Amino acid sequence: MKEGESVNEYFARTLTIANKMRIHGKKMEDVVVIEKILRSMTSKYDYMVCSIEESNDLDILSIDELQSSLLVHEQRMGRRTVDEQALKEQVVDITTKPLKLDVFQKLWELLGVYSLVDIN
Repeated sequence: MKEGESVNEYFARTLTIANKMRIHGKKMEDVVVIEKILRSMTSKYDYMVCSIEESNDLDILSIDELQSSLLVHEQRMGRRTVDEQALKEQVVDITTKPLKLDVFQKLWELLGVYSLVDIN
């Protein structure tokens, strides 16, 4: 799997190759394709690959089931990335943009600061 490649793109590419090999007479069971897919996933899927290998009998796992499991993991990672980016943007906003006077005053009140003398 290439860095930045989606699970769907990778499966499409891999299954195209596997099907071409089968057309040319190579006997290739689904379990062999599944093992090759699991071995070639990028490192960000390491935990998922270990989990699949430990919890499933690869002989009865279908390619579609594997793809579904990896897609769910990919979507979770995507959501986490979006959430982290939104949080980073909020932190940047808080630390770099000036506060409106009323927001600034409310923060001071919450901190119990009513004048510059109270800061020390």
